[in-house]
Amino acid sequence: MSIGAVSALLLLTSGLHAATEIELKPANNDLDDIQSLQRGARNFMNYCSGCHSAKYVRFSTIGRDLEISEKQLIENLMFNADKTFETIEATMPTNDAVRWFGTSPPDMSLIARARGVDYIYNFLKGFYLSPDSPTGVDNRVLVGTSMPHVLWELQGYQTAMFLIDGGGLPYFHH
Repeated sequence: MSIGAVSALLLLTSGLHAATEIELKPANNDLDDIQSLQRGARNFMNYCSGCHSAKYVRFSTIGRDLEISEKQLIENLMFNADKTFETIEATMPTNDAVRWFGTSPPDMSLIARARGVDYIYNFLKGFYLSPDSPTGVDNRVLVGTSMPHVLWELQGYQTAMFLIDGGGLPYFHH
């Protein structure tokens, strides 16, 4: 799955997300599936790098680890970098991000290290329609996120379903 591959590209861990205490479903990344990881790199660059950096990931490392030639890196992944030893920088200026979204999007290499790929995987799959949100969506992993659902063309829009658990407390059912 390409969303999982985006996550695996950055780092591999799993567990319970401490801030929301929701159980994270495993991304089930196969680090030996080079083609899946290549698709993940492509998807990160096409859908994420406009806003998010990955300052601790060099293009040359992606090329080496994912068996991508320098020519392929330059032609297909390096949209705002000149040399393969450069790291992934967001295209969107920080001041514009703050003006449009209220904050600067986090560096994904740091998020992957701090929260793990299961967090990223669940976050990317956790968007649901929310008419009260400025972006029209919210996220079950990070409620109140200012990030729009950039993968809607791949995933479609989800409708939230809230159920009542055995103790009478509402919970999100996706």
